[in-house]
Amino acid sequence: MWKIILFLCFVVRISKGLIEVHEVPQDVAISNITSSTVVAVITPPNNTLIAVTQYTITVRQDIDDCNSFNDASCHENDQQTFAATADNRYTITGLQAYRKYVVSVVAVILGGRGESSSNFTFTTAAGRPNPIFNVVTVSLPEVIIVTFNAGTPITGPTSHGVILIAPDGSTRQAGVQASVSSSISITVSGVKDNTVYKLHITSSINGVGSSQLPPGTTVTSVPSIPLFTVARDSDVQLTLTIQAVDGATSYLVSYIQANCPNCTAQTATSTDTTVVLSELTAYTTYRISVFAVSAAGTSSGSTLS
Repeated sequence: MWKIILFLCFVVRISKGLIEVHEVPQDVAISNITSSTVVAVITPPNNTLIAVTQYTITVRQDIDDCNSFNDASCHENDQQTFAATADNRYTITGLQAYRKYVVSVVAVILGGRGESSSNFTFTTAAGRPNPIFNVVTVSLPEVIIVTFNAGTPITGPTSHGVILIAPDGSTRQAGVQASVSSSISITVSGVKDNTVYKLHITSSINGVGSSQLPPGTTVTSVPSIPLFTVARDSDVQLTLTIQAVDGATSYLVSYIQANCPNCTAQTATSTDTTVVLSELTAYTTYRISVFAVSAAGTSSGSTLS
């Protein structure tokens, strides 16, 4: 009877020993990194006498890196947990492109879970550029401004460009680097007056990308500056004769008394090239500006006084 009791005590002590073993993987190597997956290769614990039945892999985004992208989906406690078989190799899926992740591994044995490994970090590869949408063009004298949304979060070191191709084949272009904001604005300067340009918007990551607009998209620049002469009809009336401008559908005339800082400018719009200004103040000098207007926008003005 005494021998049996001793044997039972020894077994309990051994059982407790098994439960208290804390197995920690020696290393976790990350390989085969793509924009959405990586392969985790786990080096088993040093203790080869106790078999690992599976590994629990925990993956989360580095919160500081996530916040740097101004991503509203960033939450410090968000994480993914995968149960991997004991073959020491597991493909982690469902990752975002161009992001920094933290991974840790726990070895599971028959007696329970071991301690977590040290944290290992990796960064996923860049992905393809986000599609663009909400394209708006604004034509101003000598420039065309193109704004659009490019979506967030960015999927790599993205460059956006605008190319304007004139009918004669000449081009004007400009570009910017993507920011954490989804709204992009690019100003192309040196455009020709009253010219229909083919519009191309490109988005590229590491020099690889493509045009993001349908073929045939165009934008027209504003008309040329109109020239005009002034004839004095009477003490209170002037007649303006405007040289016709290609592409102009109307002309905007602004006039104000010269050297009168408190005076308010008056305006008149005409589809004709002859504009009469009446009911003026006699013996007064006026500053007169004329602008050409089209569907594309309004030109710079020419001024006489």
